[in-house]
Amino acid sequence: MHRPCARIILNVGLSAWKNFISPDGTRIATALSPFANQSSLDALSPEARKNVVTMSPTSSTYVNNRAYVWLEQKKDLDKALTDFDEALRISPTDSSLHIDRGRVRLAQGELDDALASFDKAIEHKPDSGLAYAWRAYVWSATANREKMLQDFNQTIQLSPDDSLVWTLRAWLLATSPNAEHRDGKQAVSDATKACELTDWTDYNCLENLAAAYAESGDFEQAVQWQEKAVSLTPPAQRAVYESRLKLYREGTPFREPMPTKAIAGSAEDSKKSLGETGQ
Repeated sequence: MHRPCARIILNVGLSAWKNFISPDGTRIATALSPFANQSSLDALSPEARKNVVTMSPTSSTYVNNRAYVWLEQKKDLDKALTDFDEALRISPTDSSLHIDRGRVRLAQGELDDALASFDKAIEHKPDSGLAYAWRAYVWSATANREKMLQDFNQTIQLSPDDSLVWTLRAWLLATSPNAEHRDGKQAVSDATKACELTDWTDYNCLENLAAAYAESGDFEQAVQWQEKAVSLTPPAQRAVYESRLKLYREGTPFREPMPTKAIAGSAEDSKKSLGETGQ
């Protein structure tokens, strides 16, 4: 499956076609833009404008699209969570909604709740490779390497042609704050697979490859691929990518921040493990 790679935590899980809600909140259009906005809508061709529809504010699709605006454009996790909860009230068996809600809770450091959401996603769609991939992030955050690897292996078995699952594993293996969970060699292999599946044109996949090389200690390759990623990155996101390029030029790998809250019953173990590993 050819679909774009992703940046955890906020930018993962969306296809290149983004949903856009008009300022009056009544129209949803499809716009080809990493961060769709009013100019994206104005630039649509007459044919594309046929995708503009009137939607009830009480429909799960409407609420879900609004949640994506809060999540992807506004970076407001609380409002995104409110809308994902409302969408799930309307469509409680939608696996993708449970995944997206779990992503928000993971970003907020609410690991118990994130785990519950990913478990629900798997319950409603047992063949969802993406749900297993995101649950692996929870296991990593709680220093459970065995379960992390089990879920990632399940992910690859279920979705071997999906670039997103390969890049999710690559990113975690390259940037985890827990040293025991990092594996530069495997991260390079996984990120390379994701780049192959996206024809070496997806800036997120290319950045993940750069992070993998940095973890492996090959900063020449890390700089090369990060420069390529920066050249393809939309202006609104470029500063973040350039900051990681600076790290690689200095010979420093990137690390994701440590989680703020752990699963109930394992908080002390998680804190000890993450605290001891450092960078």
